[in-house]
Amino acid sequence: MSKVSTYGIPKFCKPINMAPNPHMSTFKRPDGSIPWEISAHGYWKRGTCPQDAKANVTVRLYEWHENAQKRGFWKEMGSNRQETFPRENKKNKDVLVRLGCKTNKKVSWINQVETDVVGYADPPTVSRTQATVGCSV
Repeated sequence: MSKVSTYGIPKFCKPINMAPNPHMSTFKRPDGSIPWEISAHGYWKRGTCPQDAKANVTVRLYEWHENAQKRGFWKEMGSNRQETFPRENKKNKDVLVRLGCKTNKKVSWINQVETDVVGYADPPTVSRTQATVGCSV
């Protein structure tokens, strides 16, 4: 299938970003222990894109901070970008970001997911979810 129209214009498709809430990791190590980590993951659904399409999915994890004047701001604490298939494809793998917690202070976190379909024009949409989690990095 050609990814360019007969007029040389890139084909367009619209993926659906998926950004589940940030949460404490439930990943089990081989010894059965669960690390004390904040976790965020992202994936994409096909939307109007072809089944065999791949996309670069970027996940960014932001923590809420306050400066000395008690002015709040979001600080990016970690990110990961991987090429992956849509969720409907059995080859799909979620893109993960995990960070070790330093304290159990309840802090607000944002999981931000952006999908860029390889070889297709797609809208520059970003999905975000926010949650308060007992983990400060």
